Amino acid sequence: MNGFDSYLFNLLFVGSAYICLCLCMSEMISALPFSGGIFGFARAAGGCYFGYVTAWFEIAFILTYIVIKVDQVIALMIALNVFTVDFHPYAVVIFYATSFLWNVVGGKPFWSLVCLLGAGTFFLYLIYLGGVADASLNLKTIDYRTFCETAIPVTFNNMMPGRTNINGLYQGLQFIPLLSDTLKRPREQMPRALMICSVTFVLLSVFLSLSACSQFPGITTLAKVKYPLQYGFSNVFNVSLVDSIWFNAPGMYAVALCLFFCAGKQIYAISKSGFLFEGLSVRTPVLGTPYLSYLAAAVIGTGLNIYVYNVEGYAEVRNVAVLASHVVFFLAFVTY
Repeated sequence: MNGFDSYLFNLLFVGSAYICLCLCMSEMISALPFSGGIFGFARAAGGCYFGYVTAWFEIAFILTYIVIKVDQVIALMIALNVFTVDFHPYAVVIFYATSFLWNVVGGKPFWSLVCLLGAGTFFLYLIYLGGVADASLNLKTIDYRTFCETAIPVTFNNMMPGRTNINGLYQGLQFIPLLSDTLKRPREQMPRALMICSVTFVLLSVFLSLSACSQFPGITTLAKVKYPLQYGFSNVFNVSLVDSIWFNAPGMYAVALCLFFCAGKQIYAISKSGFLFEGLSVRTPVLGTPYLSYLAAAVIGTGLNIYVYNVEGYAEVRNVAVLASHVVFFLAFVTY
């Protein structure tokens, strides 16, 4: 536990960096509305080799980051006693199989599910913030000084240990341009979407963190638990701490499902560019979805998740995801 002031500084520092990334991408999209990710901009600005290197680091990041999020979803189900630890490998297969089917079907069924999960998660957070605000006004049970304030100074040594965890709060913003091909006016609509999402993410992360920290049991306990919002959800909905963990499920599942969608889109776009086997860009005759790209993401993801489970290689996979994301972001700014 390194103090809330250091945590807040990291939130704003990393959040502002992602806003800058979205600003750069927005300006590039206004000129070149690619739908294939950052590697498309890198290829246009730096040539084929530059684009090739960026594409492979993007693949490395998205496939390892899915592994992290799927592992977290399964850990959530185990914490809720939906199934036991021994069922973990089967849960991995179920997740990737169902995600593959959802994405191959695509269209309205897929986007209806995504919109339902996204809207539900957003409104749960708004209810959380509203409940905490009401408690602070009427019940006097919310107090920053009592539960959150610490005497730990904001120093380099206190800030850096939590920097990597903060990055995970905003990961995924860089994949929004993958939807450019679904928009009628991507040069105008995509920059607007990037800025709305990035600013909303930063504001929500700050207010949710402050709300969670300013109530019982306080920052010392929250720093040690996996689901720090469970105490607030427990108070707002008047349920037990175990049952309150359920309110984390829609958002966590939505993140994993959407990352799988992004992985398939990335593999498809990279194969269409000639940087991967072109056969991966084959689409279904009727639905028009790149089923081989999604199949490749499902097979690789399943293998990596089962590998992590069997050899406890979570830390190694996480390190690859962090390294690959930093390289991609660096190349994005160089491209800009």
